[in-house]
Amino acid sequence: MRDYLSQRDDVIIYDYASFCRSSYCVNPREAEQLCTRNGYGFCLIISTYDYLERIPKMGVPVLAIDQRPYKTDKTQKYCDGFYNALTGVTDKVRGYGRFLHFNCGKFIKAYDDLNDAFIAADTIRAAAMKE
Repeated sequence: MRDYLSQRDDVIIYDYASFCRSSYCVNPREAEQLCTRNGYGFCLIISTYDYLERIPKMGVPVLAIDQRPYKTDKTQKYCDGFYNALTGVTDKVRGYGRFLHFNCGKFIKAYDDLNDAFIAADTIRAAAMKE
């Protein structure tokens, strides 16, 4: 995963939970399409093995967290372990947003709303152009 992320400018990882009913838990296919329209790479990582039939056909691989290295079957614990290692920061620093933005392998920020990632990136680009 780190190699993939380091070879791309902007990538959004969607920490997808098929059982989530929050307004922030969007259809993965729609999230993929939104990322593509905005010039971002997209990865879908499922956090549980429940309701796999709800995952639509994707244009990207669907990945799952291998819980064995974390020696637990508790979703929150193995997800925290995986994302702490991937981002290099703890969940308290990272937050609990389901959309994780990486640029050239570096963790940027986690977002609850995918659109916020694109708004933030546009703001940063606009500020850099003024300098």
